[in-house]
Amino acid sequence: MAIYHCSLRVFSRADGHSAVAAAAYRAGAVLHDERRGHTHRYHNRKGVVASFIITPPQAPEITRNRVSLWNAVEAAETRKNSRVAREIILALPHELPAPAREALTRDMALWLVERYNVAVDTSLHSPVAGDGHDPRNHHAHLLFTTREITKDGLGKKTRILDDREQGPQEVELIRTIWETLANDALEQAGLTHAKIDRRTLDDQGIDRIPQIHIGPEGKAAKEKTSKDDEDDDGKKDEEDESGDSDGKRGSGSGDKGPATAAPPHDETAEKEAASQKREVDYKTIDQGKTRAELVEDIKQVNTERSKWPALPLTEQIRILEKEMVRLDHRVRQFENLYAKTSLPAVIKKSIFEIVRFSKELLFSRILNRESLRFTDRESQARNVRQNFRYGRSYRTGIHEQIQTMKTRLKIMEETHEQCRKYKSFVDKIDKALAGHPAIKFTEIVKLKTITDQESSIKIKLKAELLREGIPEIFKPSKEQPRITEPINSQATAPPLKAQEPAERTASIIPTASLRADTEKPALTSAERSDWHIPASEKTRAFQVQVERELENSRLQNPAPQPYKESSPLQNAFSSASQNRPPEKFTTNEDVVNKTTATAAIIREKMPPKFKAEPYPEETPQAVRISGLFNLSAIKTEEKPIINKKPDYRP
Repeated sequence: MAIYHCSLRVFSRADGHSAVAAAAYRAGAVLHDERRGHTHRYHNRKGVVASFIITPPQAPEITRNRVSLWNAVEAAETRKNSRVAREIILALPHELPAPAREALTRDMALWLVERYNVAVDTSLHSPVAGDGHDPRNHHAHLLFTTREITKDGLGKKTRILDDREQGPQEVELIRTIWETLANDALEQAGLTHAKIDRRTLDDQGIDRIPQIHIGPEGKAAKEKTSKDDEDDDGKKDEEDESGDSDGKRGSGSGDKGPATAAPPHDETAEKEAASQKREVDYKTIDQGKTRAELVEDIKQVNTERSKWPALPLTEQIRILEKEMVRLDHRVRQFENLYAKTSLPAVIKKSIFEIVRFSKELLFSRILNRESLRFTDRESQARNVRQNFRYGRSYRTGIHEQIQTMKTRLKIMEETHEQCRKYKSFVDKIDKALAGHPAIKFTEIVKLKTITDQESSIKIKLKAELLREGIPEIFKPSKEQPRITEPINSQATAPPLKAQEPAERTASIIPTASLRADTEKPALTSAERSDWHIPASEKTRAFQVQVERELENSRLQNPAPQPYKESSPLQNAFSSASQNRPPEKFTTNEDVVNKTTATAAIIREKMPPKFKAEPYPEETPQAVRISGLFNLSAIKTEEKPIINKKPDYRP
């Protein structure tokens, strides 16, 4: 799985950038900047494979000219911090041939034109032999305007990419489109082994440090003491007046042309932009190293990481720790054998040494384990703070990633070596103990216990899964008739009346057990018209004879009564019921009498000071049950009479 980046860059006048200078460098052309009165000459630049401009269909012809287009862009922006252009840098698959790479780049440019209605200046670059470039470094620059292109020229600004909420979503959409187009081109070329993934290494689960781009500033920091390169005319290259960082990349800058001088307000804006331009201290950022040295450090760490399997290092360390815990259990069993079994002196000495060795390893294992836990907790805390403050995940710096990778590699090497020594030591003792048939060492496997609740939940889930797999034609319908309901509702007997108990009994008892004198309820012709076929004149006599014979056979051979035959199981139940003691029945009167007697016994045992005065004999029973006392016997306290009249005076 290859990773071909698709990065987005913005050219701002506040940083001293110039759209004309950027277009001249990428296309390897000579362009005159009318705003600054400067000519940018990059016609001797190497590595430019192709360059072309794609505009919307309604765009005027002047927008397809590189000089006119970018000078119009510079003239349309009046603010000193205007964004004059945007650029997308595509890392083209080196596996594709040159025509396929150009077609892929054109497809991406057409999508940008259709999406944002802008003009796209496209340039394809290839690595230059002898300049120290990677021979696989085929890339494309898609420089497009920040304003829409209408039939009259430049229109309104495209603000969607500058929006804080929609901007990141659009960038992700651009990367998704590039991933789709590139993978489709690789598939059409028959290169199924090469794929493009826009995700980061962390999102892909790849435990590796990403390399960083050195860039012109990084190269300038490394070559600070070297002299500037000279162009083909033998003249010393002058710094590009546009202030564009791309001027430092090229093999030459421009000569001043005969154009008119820039307006005074432009000179003031250039001075303010130069004073506000941020100076990047790469020496401090890279912690005393140059950008090239930092990249070499990353390569060295990744080389050390490639010696181990692709599984994340933390997971590999966790697996080794589990193996060492298993060896700890085996050492404990060795200790039990040492204390309870008579063994040769050589084996006892080996057991003593391995116990001491395991104790020495324990301290370093605890330190490594806590180190990994501390790193994970610290990373989680940073993510929480970053989400709380800025609403986004914490992005780990490159120096922090290098230090974390070095720490994990160190712990991985130590743990792997300790586990190897530990396991070889234990296996050696196992082989020595294998010579004693009386000693059998087996690891105790803990069986997993499953509760009844877990088992019932598992059965229910499995039943639901099987039920979902049954085809619809085999599933029972939701409205199923009950067994007690007749199949034919029209054949049901008429409702029974309260004064006809004989008919009610006859409808409940089966037909086979009916007596001869029991009459079945007659059905009308309308009630049985759906299933009864009346006899004709020729068959009526035969039908009468058949019914008579059936009635006689029913009387002579009555149907056997169900559940009358005895069986061993039935006899067992019947014998158990016979030996059962008779059931006791308690009436309501017995309960009242028992409660009254119990209350009398408790009342006698109660101290006299807690007993209440008995009710008078004339007190009704209802009053005694309700607990009310004789109100006449209660002494009421005398209260003063209060006169509610306002004019009363005592």
